[in-house]
Amino acid sequence: MPFTRIIPVILGSGLPSETLRAQLVDAAGVNVGTAVTTGFVNLGTGNYAWLYAAFPDGFRGGVKFLKDSDGTLYAFEAVNPEGFAENTNAKTTAAVTLPTPAPTGYGGGTLYGQNGTVDFVYTLFDTDGTTPLPGASVYVSADSAGVQRSQPKTTDALGRVVFTLVPSTVYFWRSHVSRVFAVNPDVEIVS
Repeated sequence: MPFTRIIPVILGSGLPSETLRAQLVDAAGVNVGTAVTTGFVNLGTGNYAWLYAAFPDGFRGGVKFLKDSDGTLYAFEAVNPEGFAENTNAKTTAAVTLPTPAPTGYGGGTLYGQNGTVDFVYTLFDTDGTTPLPGASVYVSADSAGVQRSQPKTTDALGRVVFTLVPSTVYFWRSHVSRVFAVNPDVEIVS
């Protein structure tokens, strides 16, 4: 049975309005099927999302993201079946309030989540584990108490926020007007 995945394509601010195509490749790098030009959403400042609903059952390989006009390779994303059950711990109930500690400066007076070396895309899914959850407030902290933390960001239509982080263990705190999260914070390892 085919499966669906939303893949972030982060090209940077130098490529803010590209027309892209995607080409599936198997584990040996051989093209699978024909290139796909549909499903792309320009999120602004060189950030795109690609929604594809026809990955073959058990597909293992990747997706090459190419400039549509000349085939320049811009990005590659590995696709492995075991990587799809991420951040699925949302529970539908009443609202939750974010912890109240005031943000503490981090790295020369900059709030945490703004001065790292890794652009970490955090995707939040609704209770079904596949539908992105837009409009949620998310902040990341360097500690489990939520003291060294970022400013909150709001998930986009694809349930995503991007933080620039230092490789380490980090804590994602989530809040939504109509959801309570069974596990909060969500602990992730950034590498």
